[in-house]
Amino acid sequence: MSYLMPIRIWDKLQKQKTLSNVCANGTFKKISLTCLLALGVNQAYADIKLTTHGRLSLGFFGNSNTIRNQAMFGLNAYVRANFQLNEHWNVGMGAAGIWNALSMIPGYSGYNNMSMATGDVGDIYFAYNRGGFKIVAGRYNVDIGPTIVRTTDFVNGPLQGISLQWIPKNSSPFRMWFSYINSFLDNGYLPGRIGSDLYMLNPYFYGGKIKLGGEVFLFGADFDKGIGKSGHRIFFAPWVLFNTKAPATNPSRGFVFDPLAQVGVKARFIYNINEAWQSLTGGNALFQYGNGVTSGTIADDLLGVFIIDEEIKYVRKRVNSNGKEYVDYSISAGLGFRGIFGNQASRFFCINDRTRFYGKFLNNAIYGIGGTWTAYAFAKMEHRIFDVHLMLGGGSYSEISLAGSWKAYRQNRNSGEGQTLGFDIGAGYSWAYSSVGAIGGGNNHGFMVFGKLFY
Repeated sequence: MSYLMPIRIWDKLQKQKTLSNVCANGTFKKISLTCLLALGVNQAYADIKLTTHGRLSLGFFGNSNTIRNQAMFGLNAYVRANFQLNEHWNVGMGAAGIWNALSMIPGYSGYNNMSMATGDVGDIYFAYNRGGFKIVAGRYNVDIGPTIVRTTDFVNGPLQGISLQWIPKNSSPFRMWFSYINSFLDNGYLPGRIGSDLYMLNPYFYGGKIKLGGEVFLFGADFDKGIGKSGHRIFFAPWVLFNTKAPATNPSRGFVFDPLAQVGVKARFIYNINEAWQSLTGGNALFQYGNGVTSGTIADDLLGVFIIDEEIKYVRKRVNSNGKEYVDYSISAGLGFRGIFGNQASRFFCINDRTRFYGKFLNNAIYGIGGTWTAYAFAKMEHRIFDVHLMLGGGSYSEISLAGSWKAYRQNRNSGEGQTLGFDIGAGYSWAYSSVGAIGGGNNHGFMVFGKLFY
């Protein structure tokens, strides 16, 4: 076959528009192999679906202790592209960056000692999902997109490692999952808290690795089942975690073998009172054993963690002009308790958490200290136009927090087809105090205000 043959084929394609017509034409029988190969390549690329997600925010984050030399005022950017190769395979890549304008002022070190500008490869992964089996590897977010996998309420967001998930069969209420984690992108992400992932960025290495400690192995199983025709659900998930080296409260120890182990369980019961009202009762209990405070000692961070939460929720649904149902707003309120029992010099290990506290990022509050407890009340409204979160808590760790966001723009707000472009304006305030640990009168008052464009 001469080198002119591909040109002739291309010329024919321009005239007949499709590869199928070319191969069906008897004039080209002698190049049927070329046509078959071309059809295969064309079909493979035709099946690839590209989806992208990104955001750019401008905001101020600080508290009464950091405003003078460590507050954050600047830009936070993130972009991710996912290529769906077919119904089973996904690959993706993304990048994250932050710029703190205040770091240009002499004497400012940046929020959480963040430099003026920091960036990292936020995502680079492959994901395979077939027949109830799923594997994800690389840098990926376990909470969004095709890389969603089950973890605990204390391991969420962007991780680096390998995660597996297996459902025995399609209708099975059981699920098993495993993750190996050797670093994470510490972007401040706290699930469910407005603005938490916009104020800081510590790359996978060095920042994420130091906060992780060693190599983390996590294994768990779920039981999630509906009850009868009522729509009530029961959820139960035991899990175990092993970290080869607990994060050092004394960094001068260096990288030594100080293992940490956790055994925990999450339970939740959803009771549908009627079509609009729900009762959600849930909690976590876990036990931690390790040597996180002083090298060579035995169980100096022996801890027990207990969390229980009761929420009553009302959901208002409407139907749009196309006859599709959508949620107009939801209102919920409830009570909860969080207690950490053990050595006051020790720390509860978690990458992030699914609690309702804002003080962790607005006040730099270390509320994972042994010997702390909080009883709290909360209220929340999530509307098509705005979100508002309120929490009042008292105990050895106390917090009052109020945060909200105005969904200033949403494309296809009521279409039920998902949003492709949006703009939010948010603000928040948090007061926090602990009688145990470092937080005291200096950084009680935390503030944030931001604008976020995303697609």
